[in-house]
Formats: sequence, C-alpha cells, structure tokens
Amino acid sequence: MTAISLPLTETEQQHLSVGAAALGIELDASRVRNLGRFADMLDLWRLRVNLISCGSARELVERHLLDSLAIAPMLPDSGAIVDLGTGAGFPGLPLAILRPRQKLVLVEVRRRRVSFLREVKRALQLSNVEILEQRAETPPIKYEHQAESVVSRAVWSDAAILGLAAAWLRPEGRLFWMRSEPLLEAEIADHVMVRNRTVRYRIGSDRLRTIEIYAFPPDTQTICST
Repeated sequence: MTAISLPLTETEQQHLSVGAAALGIELDASRVRNLGRFADMLDLWRLRVNLISCGSARELVERHLLDSLAIAPMLPDSGAIVDLGTGAGFPGLPLAILRPRQKLVLVEVRRRRVSFLREVKRALQLSNVEILEQRAETPPIKYEHQAESVVSRAVWSDAAILGLAAAWLRPEGRLFWMRSEPLLEAEIADHVMVRNRTVRYRIGSDRLRTIEIYAFPPDTQTICST
C-alpha cells in the first residue's frame, strides 16, 4: 500500500490561504511556510506516533489547519490562551503560528505527543508556546485562574470541560469549545459557567461545526474579583 503524503504542495498552500481568507484571516508567506513545516513534521512523526486521522494533504488543510484557525477571529488578541487536551497541537499550534506575539499554553498528558509538540516548538522557534505535560484537571499555581481564554477541540464530549476550564480562567475569561454539535440546555444546567454564544461554521463542503463560548455568570465574576 502506498503511504499517504501530507506535506503541502503549492496547490494545497494556496487552498490554505484562500480558505483562511474566507474565515477573515490573512496568512502572509511566513505563516503559510510555518504551517507547511508543521505539516511536514506531522507527516514524519505519524509513522511512529498516532497523531491524527487524515487521508490526504487536502484533508489536513481543511479538517485540521483551517478548522483550528476558524476560532481565531473570536479570540481576544491579548492574554494567555490555554489549549486543553491539545493532542497533536490543534488548535494551539496553528494559533501560535498565526499570533506569534500571544502566549499559547498547550496542555497534553500523553508523553509521545508532548515530545512531538516540543520538537515542533523547537523547529519552528515558537517562543510564544509553553507545553505542559499533565492532565487538564489541575492547573499549575501560576496558571490557576489566570488565562484570558481556554480553547479545546473535540476532546470532551460532555459538560465536564466547563469545570476544568473554570480552574484555568480569569473571572472575565472565556471558554471556546470546538465540537460537532451544541449541547442541549439540560446538559449544561447548574454548571459553574454559562453558554454565552454558539457559532456554526463550515470549512469547504464539510459538515457544519460548532464553537460554543462560555463565561462565568456576572455575579460570579464580581465575587472572584473582590
């Protein structure tokens, strides 16, 4: 069986730029180049580490790179962003490449994936990235209630993530949860965070996807900040 190649051809790089523009994101040549180098490293490492499920370079562009970038227009452009359960670095690494002056904290418990993340950080010289090899449940003291934003992509299937994110976020912070379908109101009732907004979007001809944005209730923010 012929191995599927993931490195981005000139055609796929163009598709990446056009797709990003459709999301309201301008990718300059250096960012496209770094996203391509990230794809090269995924291609190299996936032979020994189960990083992503991907059948082609086009699928990598649409399903992983563009999908990770789709959240960028909704995120604040300052303050630390924490990516819980980042896996192979989605959405954290594409966001770090897009925003080199904003801090990205990637949280991942699986050692082989952490090794991959560290190698990408070194190779691409991503000085704005910090990688934490640990579970999401217990943030280090320096990050407890400090993050401006928490992002997570297709990791948790239920509202348990609301409690996890709350431990990392500032009182005014937001959780941006990327998933296939929005949760029902009954599934998020009585949680520490409340749904602020739901965004539906589509990459290319793929199915609709969801970004749910959660915040602390106003009375909770007042209590936390006093």
